[in-house]
Amino acid sequence: MKPILPAQLTLPPFDTLPATTAPAREKRRQATMQPAHGHDRLLRRREVQEATGLSRTALYRLIAANDFPAQVRLSTNTVGWLCSEVDVWIAGRVAASRAAKPSTQTRR
Repeated sequence: MKPILPAQLTLPPFDTLPATTAPAREKRRQATMQPAHGHDRLLRRREVQEATGLSRTALYRLIAANDFPAQVRLSTNTVGWLCSEVDVWIAGRVAASRAAKPSTQTRR
C-alpha cells in the first residue's frame, strides 16, 4: 500500500462545511456553565472573559481592586474561577446598571 501524500488529500469546499450559529454556541456555553452533580463548576480565564466581556487586563485589574471574585489556584500554573461567584458578579453589574439614575435631561 502506497502512503498518501499531503498533496493528495482533499477537503470539502468551505461553503459545504456545517456552520456554527451564534445561538447554538450560546446554548452550548450556557450548558457548560451549569454545575455538574451539585458542585460548582470552575471556569478558566477565557471562559470568564467570554462570560463577562472583560479583557484579560481588565479582569486582573478588577481582581486587584477587589471588585471581582479572586481566582482559585488549581495547580502551580493553573487557576479557575467559581461559576457561581462570576454569576453573582454579573448579576450585580446588571442590577447596578438597571438602578434608577437621576435624569440629566430636562423635560419641556
